[in-house]
Amino acid sequence: TSKSGSKALCELIEENEIIRHSLMRTGFISKVQYAFIKSSQSSSSSSSSQTEITTPYHVKCGLLDIIQRLVSTVDDLQPTSILIPILTELKNNGEKDLKYKSISILAIQSAKGINSTSSSDSKEKDDEIKQLKAEKERKEDELLRERRRADEAEQRIRRLEQEKEQEKQKKEKKEAELKKLKDENENLKSNQKQQIEKPFQKTSQDFPVAIHNIKSGYQEFSDINGVMKKITQKPDFHICYSLTQVMENGIWDLEAQFNTTQDDGWGALGIVQDTFNIPVPCYPQSNSGTAFFSDRRVHVEPEVHMQI
Repeated sequence: TSKSGSKALCELIEENEIIRHSLMRTGFISKVQYAFIKSSQSSSSSSSSQTEITTPYHVKCGLLDIIQRLVSTVDDLQPTSILIPILTELKNNGEKDLKYKSISILAIQSAKGINSTSSSDSKEKDDEIKQLKAEKERKEDELLRERRRADEAEQRIRRLEQEKEQEKQKKEKKEAELKKLKDENENLKSNQKQQIEKPFQKTSQDFPVAIHNIKSGYQEFSDINGVMKKITQKPDFHICYSLTQVMENGIWDLEAQFNTTQDDGWGALGIVQDTFNIPVPCYPQSNSGTAFFSDRRVHVEPEVHMQI
């Protein structure tokens, strides 16, 4: 490094901020350190190593001029802290120009808070900061994994609760349907029971018996005891007698007794729709649209139960 080259570089440092920061961050400081360390080792070596090339004096002066201009114009001097041991050695044992330049550089560094202790402390702090950051990242990663596991567990719990609620709703629905069926069955049984019992609970006064006289002159009507009726047929003729009441909604009990004086006498009970007009004459073989229950005997006492 020539004197003119050092001067030109110092002027560029003064004028251009980019060059200043480039020299501070791209290894220039380390090269300066290496140049002085190499020179120091060469001067203290034995005669067998005197053939090694040492850093010339004018180069050392030029390098210190550049360093002095850098520390004068740059705010962050932390990278120059590695030169403090070398500058201290030059201040104590260096040649005149090197000593003065070293003293000046050390003074600027000290004024800006850069010294060997601060450099060491700064490195320790940097290492501690790195460790703390690494520990923080590790804990954050662990916390993130814990949160994920907690979220998965919460989702699983929520899913199980939903399934449990669905099962509960299904069970309640089945129970409601079963209760509805039971209630309907009970109502059906109750209605059937009422339909069965209702006709028998009524007295004969509720259902007075009245005979419809289809063809007058063929029979006589008489009352036995207010409930039973007696029909006496005069001529031998096929004829039907019907009740005036319409039997519906329930089970009805009708009892009739037939007394005939002829060996071939017939007597029968039957049912027919209310809208049907019973013809005269009327008997089982006359296709009258009626249903008969009969027995060919002298005394016929059939008992018929009709459900309509």
